Amino acid sequence: MNASTDATQQVLHDVSRLDAGLRDLREQWLEQSNKPGFAGFEPWQERLAAHQCLEQVVSFLDAVPSWRKAELSWALARLLFALNEIEEGNTVPWLLPSKRRGAPLKPHTVEMLRGHCAAVMHFLVQAGWIRKDAAEFVLQALGAKAAQRLSGRRSAGAPTWKTIDKWREPLTGHANPSVALEGFRQQTAILERDRGIAEVAAVAERSLTALRRRILDPGGWLVGTK
Repeated sequence: MNASTDATQQVLHDVSRLDAGLRDLREQWLEQSNKPGFAGFEPWQERLAAHQCLEQVVSFLDAVPSWRKAELSWALARLLFALNEIEEGNTVPWLLPSKRRGAPLKPHTVEMLRGHCAAVMHFLVQAGWIRKDAAEFVLQALGAKAAQRLSGRRSAGAPTWKTIDKWREPLTGHANPSVALEGFRQQTAILERDRGIAEVAAVAERSLTALRRRILDPGGWLVGTK
C-alpha cells in the first residue's frame, strides 16, 4: 500500500468513528427526551450537547494533517471557545441575537404559525373542551400582542376566540394541502408526543409559550428553543 492509500483508509476510519460518536450522542439525547415527565432540556444541557458534537467534528478535521495545517476547523473551534465563555458567564459579542424583536412576520410564517395555534385548539377540543373555551385558552396563552401580530387585524379590533376557531376550521377533516396545514400537522405531532407527560392544559400551554416566543421574536427564537 502507498502513502495515499494509507491516508485514505485513515480518513475513512476517522469518518466511521465520527459517525459512531455523533450517533451515540444523539441516542443519549433522545433517551433523555423520551423519559416520562420530561419537560425540556435546561440551557446548559443544550450547550453541552452542542459542545460535544462540535468537539467531535473539530477532532475529526484536526486528525488529518493537511486539514489541520490549513486550519479548516477554525470557525468551529471559535464556536467551541465561545460556548465555554458563555458557560462561564461571559458575553460573546458575535453570538448576541440581532435586534429584530417586533420585525414583521412573513406571510408564509403567519400561515404556518396559525396552523400551529389551530392544532393546539384542536388538541383541547379532542380532549373534550368546548370550542369557545379551547379557543379562548389559546388566545389567552398567546397574549394580546402575539395574537394581534398573528391575526394581522390592525383596524378591526382585537382578535377573539372566533379568530382562532376560523384558523382551525379549514384544517380539520379533509383539508387541502397548505402551509397552515403543514404547521397544524407539525404541532399535532408535538402535542401527541407530549400527551401523557402532563395534563392536557399544561401540554397545550407549554406549546403556546414556545409559539408566543416565535411570534414576538422571529429573528431570535432559535437561540435557545425547543
